[in-house]
Amino acid sequence: NKKIELSLFAYGLILGLILEALGPITGYEQFPKSDLLGIPYWLPVCWGYAFVAIKRISMVIATGSPWIH
Repeated sequence: NKKIELSLFAYGLILGLILEALGPITGYEQFPKSDLLGIPYWLPVCWGYAFVAIKRISMVIATGSPWIH
């Protein structure tokens, strides 16, 4: 379970980094305090956590409990 969530977090982090970096690279958006590839460092972390949160919420909806698979 933890391995799956860690994989989801890493996938969300990488996908978020790529997608959010496209804005400043293409000139579509700019962040006033950018740290990493024109985006704030915390933004890809939010993507990673969102992937894990969506998985946890879907487990609650599907099983009624986040601990039952």
